[in-house]
Amino acid sequence: MSTPTAAQPCPGDLDGDGQVTISELVRAVNAALAGCEAGQPCPGDVNGDGQVTIDELVRGVNAALVGCDGAPITVAPTATPTATPMAGTPSRTPGGAQHTFRYEFLPGSLYRASDVFLAEVNAQGARGFAYRGDWLFGSDFSESGALYVKDESQHATFRFEFIPASLHRPSSEFLAEVNAQGARGFAYRGDSVFGSDLSESGALYVKDESQRATFRYEFLPGSIYRSSSAFLAEANAQGARGFAYRGDWLFGDALEESGALYVKDESLVAPFHFEFIPGPLDRSSSAFLAEANAQGARGFLYRGDWLFGADLAERGALYVDRPYAWGSL
Repeated sequence: MSTPTAAQPCPGDLDGDGQVTISELVRAVNAALAGCEAGQPCPGDVNGDGQVTIDELVRGVNAALVGCDGAPITVAPTATPTATPMAGTPSRTPGGAQHTFRYEFLPGSLYRASDVFLAEVNAQGARGFAYRGDWLFGSDFSESGALYVKDESQHATFRFEFIPASLHRPSSEFLAEVNAQGARGFAYRGDSVFGSDLSESGALYVKDESQRATFRYEFLPGSIYRSSSAFLAEANAQGARGFAYRGDWLFGDALEESGALYVKDESLVAPFHFEFIPGPLDRSSSAFLAEANAQGARGFLYRGDWLFGADLAERGALYVDRPYAWGSL
């Protein structure tokens, strides 16, 4: 049993310097998985009860993005106890085909077992709804559950698999697994933890049954604190080869292997190109939409807000000029 420690006024800020760094977020995730050390400050333990929960990890990420004094990033709550459809917005692919999307939110515990999770996502997948992730809603994050999306213009169905594994495996072991799954048409969705005590860890994969795509992955070791110019040079060199940037990753027992993960959909031939637009992360929705729509008019898709540099001083939005396939999400 972990000993409760002092509550942290800023979620995830272990050293009390008023900001949350990537290394502190990594330590918080480790504490959630392995438990807190008795009598020691517990990274990510906001309420001081000696354990780190998923909602505390979410609050730590929010603090890293908007600052310790910033308001948490939340979405308007959905109160119904059943699957809730959410209206989609029409969009167009580079080829001009119109797409509309429909969302559903299924309330439930974020601490369910892997077999319970797979039963739900595969039932939804058979209906054409793809699992987008677990979500927390409400000012106190009291509404938990899974978010799903369906492309109404497609007749796709989705199948998920979960392969148990250590989250501290070396990159070589990880690549062997994801490339074997990729050859079967299963795209790596991310590492996941399941169970009331988060004791089930491993990798989640998804296959679009309507496609014949296969996927190939590469890991390029390097610092995750590189500058935006260094990132763009690497990501665009990989993009020219058809490899899409999947995200920064940490591997190894002590998470000593750091670098960027890339994926190539072997059924596609077009290259990827990235742009980074510096700017504050706490901008208004109108400022965000003005920028994102201006980029969208040029054919660039918003990939997310990003932090670069040794001190994470470079902040802004990342864009890519081609929508990602399933394996790149």
